[in-house]
Amino acid sequence: MEELESKQSLDNLANFFTKQPQIQKLLSESRDFADFKAQKVRELDDDTRYLKIQQLESENQQLKQIVQEMRKEIEQIRDRTMNQNAHAQSIFELRREVYKLQADKKSLELEKEFLENNHNQFKDNSNILKELNDKESELYEAKIKLIQKDNEVMGLNQRLNTLDRQVIQYRTERDKLLEISNELRAQISRFEREQENQRTNALIMRNQPMQSNSNPFQQTQSDDLQESKLDKLRLEVEQMRNMVNQFKIENKDPNTTDQFGERPELFQKKDHYKVDVEKLRSPLHQKSISSTNQFQNQQDHSQFNQRVSFNAMVSNKTSRDQSREKEYDIRNSIKMFERLSVDQQIQRQQLLFEKEIDNQLNQLHEEENQSMASSQPQKQTKREKSKRRLQELKQTYNSSQLEEMFPVRDSINF
Repeated sequence: MEELESKQSLDNLANFFTKQPQIQKLLSESRDFADFKAQKVRELDDDTRYLKIQQLESENQQLKQIVQEMRKEIEQIRDRTMNQNAHAQSIFELRREVYKLQADKKSLELEKEFLENNHNQFKDNSNILKELNDKESELYEAKIKLIQKDNEVMGLNQRLNTLDRQVIQYRTERDKLLEISNELRAQISRFEREQENQRTNALIMRNQPMQSNSNPFQQTQSDDLQESKLDKLRLEVEQMRNMVNQFKIENKDPNTTDQFGERPELFQKKDHYKVDVEKLRSPLHQKSISSTNQFQNQQDHSQFNQRVSFNAMVSNKTSRDQSREKEYDIRNSIKMFERLSVDQQIQRQQLLFEKEIDNQLNQLHEEENQSMASSQPQKQTKREKSKRRLQELKQTYNSSQLEEMFPVRDSINF
């Protein structure tokens, strides 16, 4: 209020000064009159606004007081009415609580059912998982068994392949042995024919002693030819046998036994043919090896000649009877040979081959003994011829070719 009174006094003073004409002139003349006037107008506007704001604030406070009084009256009225309707309100609240409890009960039941269903599903899923794990373990074991069976099948296939190769090898060996046996039979038959011719010639020469004495050079020449043929045959047979034995020694598996069995009566020679490989590689031992081999060969030939002479004394049969018996044995052996299996055929053929070689060697040594009685000073020439023949055969044939041609079981290094 004091501020309003001060403002009104200032306004009155301003109006008083402005109403006078002199002051109006001065103010009009002054440059700041317009500004002063505008400022005053502004101040007046501000004052009016301020007054209006204060009036509105006062009215607002009055309205607030009225609202508070009305609220107090409403609360008093409610307090009066609550005492009258307290029973109905309590019933209403109890019903509302009952409804809430029923709703909670239904929700709990639904949750219980949901949890039970989840529990049952979990049990079912756990059982299914257990079954799946069992099935997976069974599948894993089945896969392992399948892999083992596959490995066994692979091993059996490999064994079948090796057996097929062995069968093929045995068949090739059988064919080679058959070829060798046929060649030896042809040589034996040719040799027997030559023996018969020699005997007939000997009988003719006995009947004509004068003619035989008239040509001593021709007789010695025929003896030399016969001895050279005997030497050639003997050396070829021994070389074939040695090459065959060498091939079997090189291709023999030391961990396995002999497939054809052991026949010590057919291989009575000692191990003096077996020479150390390291010694053979060194040139210093070659002379010693050759000398020992020559000495042992001489001993072996002497023992063999004794055995042949003993067999010749025991056997009183003629050559024709022996040939007939051989033909009969060959026919029977062919019949038995067709009934046997592949391995047995190979074994049988090998044994026949060895027997034929032994018989041929016996015959050769018998004839050699007979010829040596007539011509002893020609031993060195025969040995030289045999050595030359061996060298020629070594030059003409490869060792691998000879080993493939004559596969026979162990014992002798050539």
